[in-house]
Amino acid sequence: MPTTQNNPLSTDESDAQIAARLEDLKEAIDIQDVDTARELIDALHYTDKAELINLLDVDGRHELTDMMGESFDKDILPELSHEAAIDVIETLGPDKSAQVLTQLEMDDAIHVMVELSQSNQQDILSAAPALLREELEEGLAYPEHSAGRLMNKRLICVPEFWTVGDTLDHLRERADLPASFYVIYVTDPKFHPVGRVTLAKVTQSKREVSIASIMEQDPHAVA
Repeated sequence: MPTTQNNPLSTDESDAQIAARLEDLKEAIDIQDVDTARELIDALHYTDKAELINLLDVDGRHELTDMMGESFDKDILPELSHEAAIDVIETLGPDKSAQVLTQLEMDDAIHVMVELSQSNQQDILSAAPALLREELEEGLAYPEHSAGRLMNKRLICVPEFWTVGDTLDHLRERADLPASFYVIYVTDPKFHPVGRVTLAKVTQSKREVSIASIMEQDPHAVA
Protein backbone atom coordinates (compact mmCIF):
# COMPACT_ATOMS: atom_id res chain seq x y z
CA MET A 1 0.00 0.00 0.00
CA PRO A 2 1.30 3.51 -0.74
CA THR A 3 2.71 5.42 2.20
CA THR A 4 2.35 8.89 0.71
CA GLN A 5 -0.80 10.95 0.57
CA ASN A 6 -2.20 12.62 -2.53
CA ASN A 7 -0.90 16.13 -2.99
CA PRO A 8 -2.99 17.64 -5.83
CA LEU A 9 -1.12 19.91 -8.19
CA SER A 10 1.89 20.23 -5.94
CA THR A 11 4.66 22.32 -7.44
CA ASP A 12 7.02 22.01 -4.51
CA GLU A 13 7.16 18.51 -3.06
CA SER A 14 10.03 18.07 -0.61
CA ASP A 15 12.86 15.65 -1.35
CA ALA A 16 11.47 13.34 1.33
CA GLN A 17 8.00 13.38 -0.23
CA ILE A 18 9.41 12.71 -3.69
CA ALA A 19 11.55 9.86 -2.34
CA ALA A 20 8.59 8.27 -0.54
CA ARG A 21 6.30 8.64 -3.54
CA LEU A 22 9.01 7.20 -5.79
CA GLU A 23 9.27 4.06 -3.65
CA ASP A 24 5.49 3.65 -3.65
CA LEU A 25 5.45 4.14 -7.42
CA LYS A 26 8.19 1.57 -7.98
CA GLU A 27 6.25 -0.94 -5.85
CA ALA A 28 3.04 -0.32 -7.81
CA ILE A 29 4.91 -0.75 -11.10
CA ASP A 30 6.60 -3.95 -9.90
CA ILE A 31 3.26 -5.58 -9.02
CA GLN A 32 1.48 -4.07 -12.05
CA ASP A 33 -0.97 -2.16 -9.85
CA VAL A 34 -2.15 0.28 -12.52
CA ASP A 35 -4.77 2.00 -10.36
CA THR A 36 -2.30 2.81 -7.57
CA ALA A 37 0.37 3.96 -10.01
CA ARG A 38 -2.08 6.34 -11.66
CA GLU A 39 -3.33 7.57 -8.29
CA LEU A 40 0.21 8.31 -7.16
CA ILE A 41 1.17 10.33 -10.21
CA ASP A 42 -2.09 11.83 -11.51
CA ALA A 43 -2.50 14.01 -8.41
CA LEU A 44 0.82 15.77 -9.03
CA HIS A 45 1.78 18.90 -10.91
CA TYR A 46 3.40 18.07 -14.25
CA THR A 47 6.85 19.17 -13.04
CA ASP A 48 6.67 16.66 -10.17
CA LYS A 49 5.43 13.98 -12.57
CA ALA A 50 8.44 14.62 -14.78
CA GLU A 51 10.80 14.47 -11.81
CA LEU A 52 9.48 11.06 -10.81
CA ILE A 53 9.80 9.76 -14.35
CA ASN A 54 13.36 11.08 -14.50
CA LEU A 55 14.17 9.15 -11.33
CA LEU A 56 12.82 5.82 -12.60
CA ASP A 57 14.99 3.37 -14.49
CA VAL A 58 14.39 2.58 -18.17
CA ASP A 59 11.97 -0.28 -17.50
CA GLY A 60 10.09 1.79 -14.95
CA ARG A 61 9.63 4.63 -17.42
CA HIS A 62 8.30 2.29 -20.08
CA GLU A 63 5.91 0.60 -17.64
CA LEU A 64 4.62 3.85 -16.15
CA THR A 65 4.08 5.48 -19.54
CA ASP A 66 2.03 2.45 -20.57
CA MET A 67 0.04 2.62 -17.34
CA MET A 68 -0.74 6.32 -17.79
CA GLY A 69 -2.23 5.60 -21.20
CA GLU A 70 -4.64 8.27 -22.46
CA SER A 71 -4.21 10.25 -19.24
CA PHE A 72 -0.58 11.04 -20.15
CA ASP A 73 0.02 14.73 -19.42
CA LYS A 74 1.40 16.56 -22.47
CA ASP A 75 3.23 19.08 -20.28
CA ILE A 76 5.47 16.35 -18.88
CA LEU A 77 7.49 15.97 -22.07
CA PRO A 78 9.37 19.31 -22.09
CA GLU A 79 10.36 18.78 -18.43
CA LEU A 80 12.01 15.38 -18.94
CA SER A 81 15.73 14.68 -19.03
CA HIS A 82 17.30 13.68 -22.34
CA GLU A 83 17.28 9.98 -21.43
CA ALA A 84 13.76 10.01 -19.98
CA ALA A 85 12.34 11.83 -23.01
CA ILE A 86 13.73 9.15 -25.32
CA ASP A 87 12.29 6.34 -23.17
CA VAL A 88 8.84 7.95 -22.95
CA ILE A 89 8.67 8.77 -26.67
CA GLU A 90 9.65 5.20 -27.55
CA THR A 91 6.84 3.89 -25.34
CA LEU A 92 4.25 6.33 -26.65
CA GLY A 93 5.11 5.43 -30.25
CA PRO A 94 5.13 7.80 -33.26
CA ASP A 95 1.35 8.29 -33.57
CA LYS A 96 0.70 9.08 -29.90
CA SER A 97 3.87 11.19 -29.69
CA ALA A 98 2.75 13.26 -32.68
CA GLN A 99 -0.67 13.67 -31.08
CA VAL A 100 0.89 14.92 -27.84
CA LEU A 101 3.21 17.31 -29.68
CA THR A 102 0.25 18.94 -31.47
CA GLN A 103 -1.01 20.04 -28.04
CA LEU A 104 2.26 21.74 -27.03
CA GLU A 105 3.48 25.22 -27.84
CA MET A 106 5.83 24.96 -30.80
CA ASP A 107 8.94 25.95 -28.85
CA ASP A 108 8.21 23.15 -26.36
CA ALA A 109 7.54 20.68 -29.18
CA ILE A 110 10.87 21.58 -30.80
CA HIS A 111 12.60 21.21 -27.43
CA VAL A 112 11.26 17.66 -27.18
CA MET A 113 12.19 16.77 -30.75
CA VAL A 114 15.82 17.86 -30.47
CA GLU A 115 16.28 15.37 -27.62
CA LEU A 116 15.53 12.47 -29.97
CA SER A 117 17.59 10.55 -32.46
CA GLN A 118 17.14 11.35 -36.14
CA SER A 119 15.37 8.01 -36.55
CA ASN A 120 12.84 8.83 -33.82
CA GLN A 121 12.41 12.33 -35.19
CA GLN A 122 11.65 10.98 -38.64
CA ASP A 123 9.13 8.46 -37.30
CA ILE A 124 7.23 11.22 -35.51
CA LEU A 125 7.41 13.60 -38.48
CA SER A 126 5.98 10.87 -40.70
CA ALA A 127 3.06 10.38 -38.28
CA ALA A 128 2.39 14.09 -37.71
CA PRO A 129 -0.33 16.08 -39.51
CA ALA A 130 0.98 18.09 -42.44
CA LEU A 131 0.98 21.51 -40.77
CA LEU A 132 2.65 20.25 -37.60
CA ARG A 133 5.27 18.40 -39.65
CA GLU A 134 6.10 21.58 -41.58
CA GLU A 135 6.42 23.60 -38.37
CA LEU A 136 8.64 21.00 -36.74
CA GLU A 137 10.85 20.59 -39.79
CA GLU A 138 11.26 24.35 -40.09
CA GLY A 139 12.10 24.70 -36.41
CA LEU A 140 14.59 21.84 -36.45
CA ALA A 141 16.33 23.36 -39.47
CA TYR A 142 17.44 26.39 -37.42
CA PRO A 143 20.66 26.22 -35.37
CA GLU A 144 20.25 25.42 -31.68
CA HIS A 145 19.38 28.47 -29.51
CA SER A 146 18.71 30.60 -32.61
CA ALA A 147 15.73 32.96 -32.74
CA GLY A 148 14.14 30.87 -35.49
CA ARG A 149 14.13 27.73 -33.37
CA LEU A 150 12.81 29.54 -30.30
CA MET A 151 9.91 31.30 -32.05
CA ASN A 152 6.41 30.08 -31.25
CA LYS A 153 4.67 29.43 -34.55
CA ARG A 154 1.64 27.48 -33.37
CA LEU A 155 -1.12 27.74 -35.98
CA ILE A 156 -4.87 27.72 -35.39
CA CYS A 157 -6.63 25.42 -37.87
CA VAL A 158 -10.31 24.56 -38.37
CA PRO A 159 -12.07 22.32 -40.91
CA GLU A 160 -13.72 23.99 -43.88
CA PHE A 161 -17.16 22.52 -43.08
CA TRP A 162 -17.37 24.33 -39.74
CA THR A 163 -19.51 27.40 -39.14
CA VAL A 164 -18.43 30.62 -37.47
CA GLY A 165 -20.26 29.41 -34.37
CA ASP A 166 -18.32 26.13 -34.35
CA THR A 167 -15.06 28.05 -34.66
CA LEU A 168 -15.82 30.53 -31.89
CA ASP A 169 -16.89 27.73 -29.54
CA HIS A 170 -13.68 25.84 -30.34
CA LEU A 171 -11.51 28.88 -29.60
CA ARG A 172 -13.26 29.49 -26.28
CA GLU A 173 -12.78 25.85 -25.21
CA ARG A 174 -9.10 25.54 -26.13
CA ALA A 175 -6.65 26.06 -23.31
CA ASP A 176 -3.53 26.06 -25.51
CA LEU A 177 -4.13 29.03 -27.81
CA PRO A 178 -1.12 31.17 -28.75
CA ALA A 179 -0.79 34.38 -26.76
CA SER A 180 -1.73 36.33 -29.90
CA PHE A 181 -2.92 35.35 -33.37
CA TYR A 182 -4.76 37.06 -36.19
CA VAL A 183 -5.30 34.37 -38.82
CA ILE A 184 -7.12 31.05 -38.68
CA TYR A 185 -6.12 28.47 -41.28
CA VAL A 186 -8.73 26.25 -42.92
CA THR A 187 -8.14 22.62 -43.85
CA ASP A 188 -9.93 19.91 -45.81
CA PRO A 189 -10.85 16.48 -44.29
CA LYS A 190 -7.31 15.23 -45.00
CA PHE A 191 -5.82 18.16 -43.06
CA HIS A 192 -4.54 19.81 -46.21
CA PRO A 193 -4.64 23.64 -46.07
CA VAL A 194 -7.24 25.16 -48.39
CA GLY A 195 -7.45 28.76 -47.18
CA ARG A 196 -7.41 31.18 -44.30
CA VAL A 197 -9.69 33.65 -42.56
CA THR A 198 -8.83 36.53 -40.26
CA LEU A 199 -9.95 36.45 -36.66
CA ALA A 200 -11.60 39.82 -37.19
CA LYS A 201 -13.75 38.45 -40.03
CA VAL A 202 -14.82 35.49 -37.91
CA THR A 203 -15.88 37.66 -34.99
CA GLN A 204 -17.77 40.04 -37.31
CA SER A 205 -19.77 37.24 -38.99
CA LYS A 206 -22.98 35.56 -37.82
CA ARG A 207 -22.69 32.16 -36.12
CA GLU A 208 -24.51 30.28 -38.87
CA VAL A 209 -22.16 31.48 -41.63
CA SER A 210 -19.86 28.76 -42.98
CA ILE A 211 -16.11 29.20 -42.68
CA ALA A 212 -15.69 28.11 -46.31
CA SER A 213 -17.83 31.02 -47.48
CA ILE A 214 -15.72 33.69 -45.75
CA MET A 215 -12.24 32.20 -46.06
CA GLU A 216 -9.64 33.57 -48.43
CA GLN A 217 -8.32 30.93 -50.81
CA ASP A 218 -4.61 31.62 -50.70
CA PRO A 219 -2.61 28.42 -51.24
CA HIS A 220 0.73 30.24 -51.25
CA ALA A 221 0.19 31.52 -47.74
CA VAL A 222 -0.80 28.20 -46.22
CA ALA A 223 0.91 25.54 -48.31
